[in-house]
Amino acid sequence: MPEDNFRRKDGTLFPVQFKCSPMYQDNKISGAVIIFSDIGEHLKLQQELVNLLKDVKEANANLGKELKIKNELNVKLRESEKKLLDANSAKDKFFSIISHDLRNPLGSFKQLTTMLSKEYDIFDDYERKELLAQIEDYAENIFNLLENLLIWSRAQRGKIDFFPQAADIHFIVNNVISLIKFHAVQKKIALISNVRTGLEGFCDVNMLTTIIRNLISNAVKFTHENGTITIDAVKDERGITFSFTDTGVGMTKEVMNKLFRIDVTQTTPGTGNEKGTGLGLILCKEFVEKHGGSIWVESEPGSGSTFYFTLPEKE
Repeated sequence: MPEDNFRRKDGTLFPVQFKCSPMYQDNKISGAVIIFSDIGEHLKLQQELVNLLKDVKEANANLGKELKIKNELNVKLRESEKKLLDANSAKDKFFSIISHDLRNPLGSFKQLTTMLSKEYDIFDDYERKELLAQIEDYAENIFNLLENLLIWSRAQRGKIDFFPQAADIHFIVNNVISLIKFHAVQKKIALISNVRTGLEGFCDVNMLTTIIRNLISNAVKFTHENGTITIDAVKDERGITFSFTDTGVGMTKEVMNKLFRIDVTQTTPGTGNEKGTGLGLILCKEFVEKHGGSIWVESEPGSGSTFYFTLPEKE
C-alpha cells in the first residue's frame, strides 16, 4: 500500500498509508473509496524494533568479545598455573639434587679420600687400587651431575643462548664418544657408531652435544659388562632421527612413563650401582624441543632400550 505524508491543522506532518478500492453500480465503476490510516505509531514501533535489534546485535558482539577475552584470560591463567607448578617442581628437583644426590656421593668421596690419606700404609697395593677406582667413580659421577646441574640451572634462567647452524653430525657424535669411551671401556661396553661420514644437520652444537652425551652416558649406566651400545642417525621425512640402542636391563612401561618429567623422581641404580637423578634426560627433552624435535623411548624389561630423538631440517 502507498504511503505519504499529510499535514495536520497545526502544520506538522504525519505519515499515512492509503488504500483505494473501486465502487461499482450496475456493474460499472461509479467511484472509489480511499481509506487513509495514520501509521505514525506503527513506524515508531518499527523503528524502535530496528533500534532494539541493533542494540541486541551490538550486545551480542560485545558479549562475544567479552567471552573471547575471558577465554584468553583463562588460557593465560592455566599457562601461569602450569608455569608455577613447573617452577615449584624445578625448585624441588634442584633442592633434592643438592641435598641428596650431590651430598651423598660427595660424602662418600670425602670418606674414601680421608681413609686413604690417614690409613695409606694399612692397605696393600690391590686395596689401594680398589679405593682409587671407587674415588674415581665418585669423582666422575659428581662431575657429570654438576655439569648437568649447571647447564640445567642456566637453561631454567634463560641464560643459554640458542645458536642453530649447519653442523657435522658425524664429527659431533664421534667427539662425544671419545669423551665417554673411558667409562664404557671400564665396563667392557662397546660403543658402535653407524653415523655416516658427511652427515650434516642444523642444530645448536653445544645443545646437541649435551643431548648425545647424556643419552650415551645413560645407556652405559644401564648396560651390563660386555654389552653393546649402538648409535645411529639417519635422514628421513622428519629431518634427522637419532637412535641409541643398548643391550641393557630395559624398562617397564611404568618406568618409561616417568622419564623426561621434572615432577617425578626416578632414581634407578645402574648395572654398576651408578647413581643418577634423571636430570640428564630432562635436559635432553628441553634441548630437543628447543630444536622443534621430539624424544621418546622403546624398551622391554631384560631386552635393552632404544632412545630416539628427531632433529628437524632448517625451515
